[in-house]
Amino acid sequence: MPDQLGAFADAARAREQQLVQRLATSVELDRTFEGILHGAHQYNLQARQRWMRLKQRSVRPPQPGQALAPRPEPASSRRICWR
Repeated sequence: MPDQLGAFADAARAREQQLVQRLATSVELDRTFEGILHGAHQYNLQARQRWMRLKQRSVRPPQPGQALAPRPEPASSRRICWR
C-alpha cells in the first residue's frame, strides 16, 4: 500500500499502524499474563504436594503397641459461647 496516494491511503496507513501497535501491546500483555498463570500453577503444584505430604504424615498407620491418636474435633461442631 505504500505506492497508494491520497487521503484514503493515508487513513488506511494510519489505521494499519494503530493495529500494529495494538497487536504489539496485546502480545506483551499475553506474555505477562502467561507468566502470571504459570507462576500460579507452579504455586498450586507445590502447595498440593506439601498438602499431600502432610496428609500422608497424619494418616500413617500406628506402630504395634502404639495407641491411636485422637482425631481433632471439626471446627463446624465446636460451639462458641458469647458472654
